[in-house]
Amino acid sequence: MKEFFALRRNAIYEYLEGFLHHRAGELAGINPMGSAAAERLLEYSREGKMIRGGLAGLGQGLFSGNVDAEADKLGAVMELFQSALLIHDDIMDRDLLRRGKPAMHVQFAGDLRKERAVDAERTGESLGICVGDIAFFLGYEILSSIRVSPEVLGKLMRLCSREMTGVGLGQMQDIRAGVLPQPPSEKEVLSLYVHKTGRYTFSMPLMAGALVGGADEGSLETLSRLGELLGVIFQVRDDELGLFGKQQEIGKPVGTDLNEGKQTIFYVKLLSRLAGPEKERITRLAGASEVSPEDIRFVQEKLDRTGVLEEVESLCQEYQSRIEDEIGGLDSAYGEFREILSSFAEYNFNRKI
Repeated sequence: MKEFFALRRNAIYEYLEGFLHHRAGELAGINPMGSAAAERLLEYSREGKMIRGGLAGLGQGLFSGNVDAEADKLGAVMELFQSALLIHDDIMDRDLLRRGKPAMHVQFAGDLRKERAVDAERTGESLGICVGDIAFFLGYEILSSIRVSPEVLGKLMRLCSREMTGVGLGQMQDIRAGVLPQPPSEKEVLSLYVHKTGRYTFSMPLMAGALVGGADEGSLETLSRLGELLGVIFQVRDDELGLFGKQQEIGKPVGTDLNEGKQTIFYVKLLSRLAGPEKERITRLAGASEVSPEDIRFVQEKLDRTGVLEEVESLCQEYQSRIEDEIGGLDSAYGEFREILSSFAEYNFNRKI
């Protein structure tokens, strides 16, 4: 499994490198920011694991028995979409780091400060938004060039547009929930995980690759459900790492989700189990300007003692069992690639970074 994703990552990066270098020259003809945008997007992509891009190749392999250059182009689309979403997300969440390095808008702000620009921070955010937008459009440019039948290309376009719309709505839900006094229900949180993370991270690339590989409608529906289940576990593990991980591993300070007022499954479950001063303290931490190591330890202890950690782990185990059933139902898939999918699902369940 690791070898498969390493190979796909190298192939996707090689394609992105050629494409963005070519486009950098063309974009520079508009203004000097054009080449800078392309170069920074390439550097930004290089730091990622390119899991979404690799899943596009896996989706093709499941139903064609091989992965070709068109799947790598499709993988590049997924990675440009991912870059765009992360760049915008960091601005909305006011995150300064991404993958252990300054976020895109922070990089621009630093450049502007060197040039003695007025309001460098705000302008850096504006430039970051623009680069994120450019990444979306470059992604669609590549998508339009994939060599498949017009019917399949239309399906690919509709799939990606639909899923990107879903991410936007999920983000709106997440932002709104973070500023309201009443926390969302557990059902609402799980729905958010599906639409903000699960579908675009797993369902979309797997389904897109499967379309290129010639999958039938029944298989596409299975991959759609499978992606949602994988996404919930992925987001739960992400939330868990945000509270129990290490900064050098997760690429941002521990406790950032608390600072941002994120309504995670851990936060919502814990809030329902506390009362009095303990509940008030947890509520104050959500969206606080600063969360201390002592605050983090307090949250960690309460999650353990109230049984929230155990309950969330049981939820993940239930979802993992459903994932195994869905993979088992992919009767028409090539065995070699189905085994890689099973290994990936296991990795997703057990991941620590």
